[in-house]
Amino acid sequence: MRVSTQEIGIPSPSTAAQDSKRFSSRIRSLLIAGLIACAGILFAHLLIRSRHWEYDHDTPLLQYCGFLMDRYGWMPYRDFFETSMPGTFLFHAVIVALFGTGNLAFILVNDALLGLLLLTSYLWMRQLSRPAAVLFVCWYGAFYLASGPGELMQRDWLAGLPIAIAFSILSNSRTSNGAARMGTAFLIGSLIGASACIKPQLALAGIPIVWGLELVNHRAHMQPRSEAMREFALRRALPAMLGIAAPLTAVAAWLAYRGSFASFASMVHDYLPLHIQQTGDHQFLPRAERLRYVLVNAVQLSGCWPMMLGALFGFVLIDRQFAQQPRNRTLFRVAFSMLAIYAIEPVLSGQFWEYHYDPFQYWLIAVLSLLVLPVLSTSRYVAIPALILTSCVAFSFWRHHVIKAGPAEHGHVADMVSAIESNVPAGVPVQPIDWTTGAVQALLQTEHPLGTRFLYDYHFYHHVQSPVIQKLRTEFVTQLVTRRVPFVLEVRRDFKDVMSGINTSDHFDELDRVLSQRYESVHEGNIFRLLRLNQADATSVLATGQSKNNCSSVRC
Repeated sequence: MRVSTQEIGIPSPSTAAQDSKRFSSRIRSLLIAGLIACAGILFAHLLIRSRHWEYDHDTPLLQYCGFLMDRYGWMPYRDFFETSMPGTFLFHAVIVALFGTGNLAFILVNDALLGLLLLTSYLWMRQLSRPAAVLFVCWYGAFYLASGPGELMQRDWLAGLPIAIAFSILSNSRTSNGAARMGTAFLIGSLIGASACIKPQLALAGIPIVWGLELVNHRAHMQPRSEAMREFALRRALPAMLGIAAPLTAVAAWLAYRGSFASFASMVHDYLPLHIQQTGDHQFLPRAERLRYVLVNAVQLSGCWPMMLGALFGFVLIDRQFAQQPRNRTLFRVAFSMLAIYAIEPVLSGQFWEYHYDPFQYWLIAVLSLLVLPVLSTSRYVAIPALILTSCVAFSFWRHHVIKAGPAEHGHVADMVSAIESNVPAGVPVQPIDWTTGAVQALLQTEHPLGTRFLYDYHFYHHVQSPVIQKLRTEFVTQLVTRRVPFVLEVRRDFKDVMSGINTSDHFDELDRVLSQRYESVHEGNIFRLLRLNQADATSVLATGQSKNNCSSVRC
């Protein structure tokens, strides 16, 4: 008598295998859901906590530039000396004009831009994997905010936003209409040009995006090579180049119309090549040491090299998932090329500050999030992608864990604000002698104009034998004297970033002489002192009404 396994209740081998697969699939799904939940909870927590943050470090300096442009009509380079690109100043001037200079307004603008970035990222990533897109939104959102207030809306991050939008447009471009394809190329080019107005070198990633427009067009594969290249040049490259030129031309015209283009060209040609020679520790090294410094930091990738190794291994695993999806494989490979470009981009300037890797970190987390695909696949070998993904998520927050932010510059900004409000009449120019220790941020919070053309003093302490720096030194001292700047807010040298290395100096005798002979201290803080012009000169300044009309002290 023959009895089946079903009749006696014994599961067949095929049923057991199916149950095992279902159980394995459930475990994989739970793993991804757990990562999304953890990252999402942290993201929500940081969003709530950031309501009380004070923006810090570099960003207040650029906000102050925007304030000077909005309140007094000053122009960058002509009326204040700075090394950032024009698009940065236009952005901050608009933010100040629309929302003011308050901390909460700044945080809300940051959240709006972060939301835009996450939305556009979701729109292109969902075409490859919706679970990966959701994971990226939670992971990158938490990672970005965990950087702390000092890293919010940095220039490289702002410049990376239009690039990400351009990539999203690429991924959603499916039209076969020739005019529409040209319009898409022009729009993408305009976004790349907007990025170049903030950080020119970041626009390099526009090359794979424009080329990707052609690669995702399947009709091109059925054309002869010569015809395909001709169509690419006319319908992709040329409109894209015109799009890139549009914002760059508009910004150049704005500078020329406002009489600031010559000052901009002088800054780029004369001073910027000196400025970019400093290291992250503000050192100026001999050529051999400088080369070693660049090579070492290029490999370290701002501490993200373990995640980059994970992305390199992940590339093979993810690429295999798109073997039967040529369009998605092309999009993924273009995205990985963006990661590669931004990994080496900081080498072009030879500077490796944390925010220089903001675009790299964006594309790194995007690529790593796509490891969700091999984790959720039917492959038996899911342990490797699962291990890489969970390790990278954990590592990213291990090295990026600013959960509770304190007062700006450890409370020194508040002390400076108190001293200014107690001793300086409203609207009177104040000259900061500082860089990022808080003096400029104190002027922003109290809304006092600048006393000379110079926001910072670090320019005067490197390449001191150079005619360029000698000229800047002379200009600064001359303006300080001839404009009879009523107040000076000086951060003591022991508490601020200082230049060191070859051809640097730790003193500025002419400035010290002016301060000691023409100014008197009215407030001594822990790290700073507030100086006032001697009484005879101060009376003359007030009598001429200079304190009420800033156009008499700086060209408007």
